[in-house]
Amino acid sequence: MRFKFLKGSFFLWSLVVLFWALDLTYRTSLWTIVGALSVMSTIFGLFLLLTGKWRTSLLWLTIVGVALYLLNLGKRLFWKDRLKFEDFTVFTDPTNFETVFHYPLECGLATLLLIGLIFFCIKSFYVDKTKLTVMNRLTIATLSIIVGVWGAYYALQNGQQKWMENMRKGSNVIANILMSSKLQYTSPASLMVSGEKFPTPMDHIGKDLSKPLSDIVLILQESTMDPRSLKGIDPESLPTLTMFNSPYATQQGALRVHTYGGGTWRSEFSALTGLSSSDFGVLAGSVFYSAVFHVQDSLWSRLKRAGYKIIIVTPFAEGSYNSGKAYHQLGVDEMIHVADLGWPGSNRKNVWDIPTSELLAMVRKVMERDHSGPIAVYALTMREHGPYPAQKNHSLRATESKVDVGQLASLAEYVDRLKSADKAVVEFDQWIQQRARPTVMVRFGDHQPALSWKAGQNSSEINPEYITNYALVDNQVQGKETIPALTDIIFLPSLILKRIGVEMGDFYKTALTMYELCDGRYQDCSDKRLLKAFQNEIYVNQRIAE
Repeated sequence: MRFKFLKGSFFLWSLVVLFWALDLTYRTSLWTIVGALSVMSTIFGLFLLLTGKWRTSLLWLTIVGVALYLLNLGKRLFWKDRLKFEDFTVFTDPTNFETVFHYPLECGLATLLLIGLIFFCIKSFYVDKTKLTVMNRLTIATLSIIVGVWGAYYALQNGQQKWMENMRKGSNVIANILMSSKLQYTSPASLMVSGEKFPTPMDHIGKDLSKPLSDIVLILQESTMDPRSLKGIDPESLPTLTMFNSPYATQQGALRVHTYGGGTWRSEFSALTGLSSSDFGVLAGSVFYSAVFHVQDSLWSRLKRAGYKIIIVTPFAEGSYNSGKAYHQLGVDEMIHVADLGWPGSNRKNVWDIPTSELLAMVRKVMERDHSGPIAVYALTMREHGPYPAQKNHSLRATESKVDVGQLASLAEYVDRLKSADKAVVEFDQWIQQRARPTVMVRFGDHQPALSWKAGQNSSEINPEYITNYALVDNQVQGKETIPALTDIIFLPSLILKRIGVEMGDFYKTALTMYELCDGRYQDCSDKRLLKAFQNEIYVNQRIAE
């Protein structure tokens, strides 16, 4: 029996009303409601102008809402954050499409749902006989667009500041997009107001000019964390992963990062500049498109002043997430795609399946070249990246009922990838430790994998899902060094600069002082007055991100 759209479907329209009601009533305020309704009015008016049919236009409006809702859901699942206007900078960059398609199941299901809804709307257009007259169509559509644009502008002007104060919790998806739009880059200095004065930076011993400068290696380990930190897993069923307790590491411990399940560039930004992407508010997710071009100092610029050549070995195409432009802004001298080092394929494509052993072998090859001076090599692994297809047969055992069977099967795939990388990583540590030239190597997990582990984690720290691991190998140092229980990723550049003894500059001296005063912590610092004083010093007084 044919579904008669025009006769009215109580079920259909109930779903439409329920969808908008549920979304619009999330964390409401006067201006978020006005803003969301205004945007909806504008979209409805545009569709009415095109179709002349009000019911069809309402359905198209709902499709737009569902699409935005799915994008928001995806961001919440993978990045633990809500959809904002600046995300479309990343989503609409053609160089990032390949990354999206790396999740075929999730993208496929969302696409099928949208195609189904679009097909229904196209069908409804031909069935809908309630087409308005030309005059009514133009009048209603024009009024709807004018009122919508005016209302959205007025809501933005009056409600944006209040929304920004509560943006971590957000509002409905349309209000979040509206309120996060039309944001000009502003330094975090505008938010960092403190009457506290930060202590004078401590004296740090400079370089002993009689000794050669150490080569530097910085390895970003994609989605790498110790799975033993997850609750509900029998540790006896997990393989031994020596890279999390490397016998060759000078330092090794927990690392606080500022992203979860994705957003690699946010950790890169911190590791290369010493700043937290979170300090940039609604622009946090697009720091490689915005904030990076305002940073006044960086790890690489400091190294270049000391005579280093900066080299990147990467499986990413240069255009991915604006990384090429960001790297050049920070001071890179040479970017080498793995395809240029023998891996099959084009250097214009992302290489998802390169084993960590192969990538580290390429790093060694680059480092063993005849260089005229000290080098700093930055490399990114890839094989540990998601998604993680569920394994049918695996040996992992759960010890809690909260552990989902599907999540356990996905974890098994993730653990297998870590196991494949483990031997190569430890051998690389050993090679660094035994290398003839003075060398300092730091490797770190950029974020945890998007496993959405329901059973929780074995940590008393707040937000343990934002904790990975790091290791440092210095072949001029014997034995293990004592380190803080938790180190924030923003301190990695200052720790590297201090270790090799080059001129640090005011910003990194201040950062190192904060590291020492707050025992390696930044946002976790228990002394909130000290934290605000530090932020005020670097953003307001030193103008580090202008």
